[in-house]
This record gives sequence, C-alpha cells and structure tokens, in this order.
Amino acid sequence: MVPGSLVNKFLVSGARLTGTSPGVVHVVLLAGMTLVYGLSMGFSHLTDPIGAAIWFGACAAVVLLTWLTKGPLRKDWWRAEPWRA
Repeated sequence: MVPGSLVNKFLVSGARLTGTSPGVVHVVLLAGMTLVYGLSMGFSHLTDPIGAAIWFGACAAVVLLTWLTKGPLRKDWWRAEPWRA
C-alpha cells in the first residue's frame, strides 16, 4: 500500500494501469492540463514568454515537490518496475 494522499494513490494507480512510473504519469497529467488550459484560453497566456515561464515553472515545481515528499519511495518514483501489479 502506498502511504500518502489521494493524489499519490491516484498517481500510483495510473502507473499500474499504464505500466509506467508515477513520475511519468504526473508529467503526462500536467501536460494534459496544459493542453486543456491552453485550449480554453486560446493559448494566449502560453504564447506570452513570461506567462509560459510561470506556468511551466509552476508545473516543474509541483513535480519536483511531489518527488521530494516521497521519502523512502523517492528512488523508485521514476522507475516503472516497482509499480507493476
């Protein structure tokens, strides 16, 4: 069982479902959110260099923070093998 929040359990479930690692699932989800956000706003915020830097910087910070809070699972967060069912 994976300790942590509902988000962690969701990422691990996604990793097991797709056969990848939770870190990859997290990056793919954020890429999907970026696409949806861009489509809903007409990509106006993402075409501005400062807006794009803020958005992608925030996404990178979220992925880094999620990885850093994994404790003993940190070394396996980007590997697919430990998460396969």
